[in-house]
Amino acid sequence: MGKKEPKQLTVSPEEKSRETALDLLDCLERSGISSKQNSWIDCFADWEREEFREELKKAVDNALSGGNWLGVQEVIECWKETAEIVPDKELLADLEESSEQIKRGETIRWEDVKKELDLE
Repeated sequence: MGKKEPKQLTVSPEEKSRETALDLLDCLERSGISSKQNSWIDCFADWEREEFREELKKAVDNALSGGNWLGVQEVIECWKETAEIVPDKELLADLEESSEQIKRGETIRWEDVKKELDLE
């Protein structure tokens, strides 16, 4: 008796597209970006929303080719965290000033910080 080959299940393109769409919707729902909960994205300027869309599109493309949707969720979570900072003008100004100080080389070595705070 010959060995029987296992029967392979074929998935139609329509079923695969439906499965992919459901995966994306699930990921978006878990991340809090749905038609009901997208107010966090409204705090961004148009160019920032476009940047978000581009990053999200790349993540979705990667997920479609690799099947791992965690990258999509990560992009959304990072942007949500940024959205929490944007309304805080004082914090935003502090971050911008810190960035400028780094560019000017006005930094303190970590070893010096640990000494000053007596962390060694």
